[in-house]
Amino acid sequence: MKQSLVVLGILGLVVTGCNKDKDGGDSDAGDTVAIGSLLTSTGALAGIGSDMLRAVDLAVNEVNDAGGLLGGKTVTLTNQDDGTDEGLAGAAAQAHVDNGITGFVGAVGSGFSLAAADVATPAGVVMISPSSTSGCEAYTGHGLAMAA
Repeated sequence: MKQSLVVLGILGLVVTGCNKDKDGGDSDAGDTVAIGSLLTSTGALAGIGSDMLRAVDLAVNEVNDAGGLLGGKTVTLTNQDDGTDEGLAGAAAQAHVDNGITGFVGAVGSGFSLAAADVATPAGVVMISPSSTSGCEAYTGHGLAMAA
């Protein structure tokens, strides 16, 4: 339950903090709000990432069952797998940017988060990692802030 509440907070932050699509328009103009996740489903950290993805999916279902966000809009979730690989994490983040996702949950590990941040930050895409643990100094060079 606690993890679902955290993810619900993340969903709210992502949706209310960034409503612009990749062309600068209102990404939430339709009946849905698209968010992403960049959580490992293959490779060495697949067990952790898969559990996190189930938690995010549960939170999305809870939000939708409660009437959605932003006046009843349905939240949709798209996951990109980083394959427990920093190169794939950057490519997965780029896929979210290219698809107009305004924010995503992930990545599972610090190295993957930093690789994704190098793509997401310049694009203005919000990313929130539930498990990256590198010290604050590792993130400042990537345009990120860390909060515990």
